[in-house]
Amino acid sequence: MFASIFALLIFSAVLIWIASLYSGNISSSDYHLAGRKVGSLRLAASTFTLIGGGEFVTLTALSYFYGAWSMIFFGGAVAGFVIMALLAPRAMKYSESAGLHSLPDYFGLYFGRVVSIPTTILASISLGALLVIQLAVGGLMLNLTTNLPVWICTIGMATVVCIYVYLGGFNGVLTTDLIQAVAMFIVVIILVFSYSTEGGISFSEVTKADFPPLGDAAILILGGIFAVLGGADVWQRILSAEDAKKARTGLLVNAGGWLIFGIFLIILASKIQLNHPDADANTAFFLMLETGLPDWLSALASILLFSALISTADTEMFVLSVMANKELTRGQKPQEISTKTTKIYVIVITVIACILALLSMKLIDTYFLLLYLMMILGPIALSRLLGRGTPILALLGIIGGVSVLITLIVIDSLSGAYPLLIVLPPLVVLFRRGTDPLEIEGYQ
Repeated sequence: MFASIFALLIFSAVLIWIASLYSGNISSSDYHLAGRKVGSLRLAASTFTLIGGGEFVTLTALSYFYGAWSMIFFGGAVAGFVIMALLAPRAMKYSESAGLHSLPDYFGLYFGRVVSIPTTILASISLGALLVIQLAVGGLMLNLTTNLPVWICTIGMATVVCIYVYLGGFNGVLTTDLIQAVAMFIVVIILVFSYSTEGGISFSEVTKADFPPLGDAAILILGGIFAVLGGADVWQRILSAEDAKKARTGLLVNAGGWLIFGIFLIILASKIQLNHPDADANTAFFLMLETGLPDWLSALASILLFSALISTADTEMFVLSVMANKELTRGQKPQEISTKTTKIYVIVITVIACILALLSMKLIDTYFLLLYLMMILGPIALSRLLGRGTPILALLGIIGGVSVLITLIVIDSLSGAYPLLIVLPPLVVLFRRGTDPLEIEGYQ
């Protein structure tokens, strides 16, 4: 226990030290977008690591529930990254001249603030859900490793992330992304080959799950595609790239990483399902750590996953802070946003996320909530990238999608094929060609 605590403290201190190297007198562009000079490798690592430690556990739960057919979701995500790679030049067309930071800025440029405001709200809810997942999973995992109370582990983890995001900005986030990308692959390979099942596991056992209902399958693949196209964190990384060619290369490399990682994760979930067929999918991963691994291996896996957890938590925390800052200053000049204000938002968001993480552990429900929100924003983003959409249609698409989602929640019908209805209102954006601004003088 003490060795684990010591290792985590050293690791945290190193991260804070690295972030402090970027905390000098730097410009707003450097703090928020790494000077828009992110290369292919760093972009690939930073988009791959959107599978954080929290998603590692959540997607294991999803794979436990759907078996090999959860590959439908990973296939959707891969398709989403390929689409974004092909359309990267269009996404980045006015990124520097208009001071774009993320998806709400892109919508604000083409549709105006009447659309950017609800986009910021929906994107904040989805990113907030991801942040809560990271902190909730991190608290439980550190509890298993250190035997400290969950609330201390959750708050401690959030504090570490808050400090180095506050100091280092996006450069600090990118640094941890490289560490996380390596850690994620190491931990999934170790777990797949070290976690044993009686008599081993065959290909037929991995693929024996029944094909999910068509409604579930459609939601999984559309959820994967639109989670990428409508993801504010994905857009933030693309808009920080040095140029469209490097953004495209990084996204394609990342798509391959998601595909390989998904296969390993499904094998691991199948092993857990064989050993614990009646477990709760939300907590099956923790059951494996507690009962299926030697103590030293469980501790190693927890530490590696801790690096993945904080590296994704910092992304959500940072992008949330930037979006809040940009929305409140949209239309004002100069276009560069205040670094000081973003840092204040980092602290506020950390406190709110900690409170929510200590109140809920419904991982699958939370993850599907953010997928449903992306099924509203994703179609609109794709339509705009294809040159379609007007402000009024975009606004009606968002209002309609949210209305359908709320109605399904109220009548308790978020199951089967019903959530597919969420996608229909945003598709109205395709009905009319949009305008392309020729001269950018600021935000609309």
